[in-house]
Amino acid sequence: MLRSAAEADGRPARRRVSEANAKAAARTMSVWDALRHALGYWRPHVKRGLLLLAALFFAYSQRLIVDRGLLAHDAVLLAQVLGVLAIGFLVSAGAVLLADYLGAAIGAAILNGIRLRMF
Repeated sequence: MLRSAAEADGRPARRRVSEANAKAAARTMSVWDALRHALGYWRPHVKRGLLLLAALFFAYSQRLIVDRGLLAHDAVLLAQVLGVLAIGFLVSAGAVLLADYLGAAIGAAILNGIRLRMF
């Protein structure tokens, strides 16, 4: 009876991969699977992540205020928006700096967590 090359050399033969395992290995990740996997890394950093979202939301909402004031051609509203814009610019710049800092800090923490699991 013919044996495999591994058995002939005295090495144990590899077990055959079951059909279910082969299908699972061949399955590609969907976008939702990848998102679920990526969000798993954010779980330890939920508080800082929410602060990051708040900072990004404020920066975006400022843009909407200016667009509505300029598109309406309302001089009084435009003067109010320009007055608030000076203060809003400083707050927005701080929010962008905070968002960049938090994004870098969370990214570094996620990478450190991955490295700890690898080694």
